[in-house]
Amino acid sequence: MKDWTTDVLRTPGPRFVGLPDFPFAPHYSEVANAGGPALRIHYLDEGPQDTAPVLLLHGEPSWCYLYRRRIPPLAARGHRVLAPGVRQFPLLVPVTEAHASVTACKAAW
Repeated sequence: MKDWTTDVLRTPGPRFVGLPDFPFAPHYSEVANAGGPALRIHYLDEGPQDTAPVLLLHGEPSWCYLYRRRIPPLAARGHRVLAPGVRQFPLLVPVTEAHASVTACKAAW
């Protein structure tokens, strides 16, 4: 099976500064990657840390920016809101090979 993570890039953080309606602090987690470097996964974590989380999962082609207007009301109601990124989207580690599709990358991962 091809290791799709041999050539990865990170979108520079400053590209996400000043996004409209997106005042959230970035959080990152490292995920093990057999045969390659750890992958950095972006997620949002808003609201009280001592409550059960509300998990917001996006589909393709999107990222947690999709939930920028839903997160504040949920957090204001006392919920911890988690919105993880899905590999291959802006705040994650896009594969550089032009022929590598998002679905193939996820399946191999």
